[in-house]
Amino acid sequence: MASSSTKISFDWEHMRWNGITVEQVKLWEKLYPGVNVVKVLTADMIQWLDKKEGKAITRKKDWKKTICNWLRKEQMKSVGII
Repeated sequence: MASSSTKISFDWEHMRWNGITVEQVKLWEKLYPGVNVVKVLTADMIQWLDKKEGKAITRKKDWKKTICNWLRKEQMKSVGII
């Protein structure tokens, strides 16, 4: 598994994530079973980020927290909590 010191970043030029490992995705898939994690990371969040480019979001430092919060909300939706 990747070191906890591996920092997740977003490459605005190529519109893709850096620092997310296969092991991390597998962990998120276990933690959020009602969520299509790959779709969230490769489509939903990229679309959202594309709209936000140039705003304060481009300076975000804790992407892992943002991703986990997004996945948590999607999991809650999948079981009908929100």
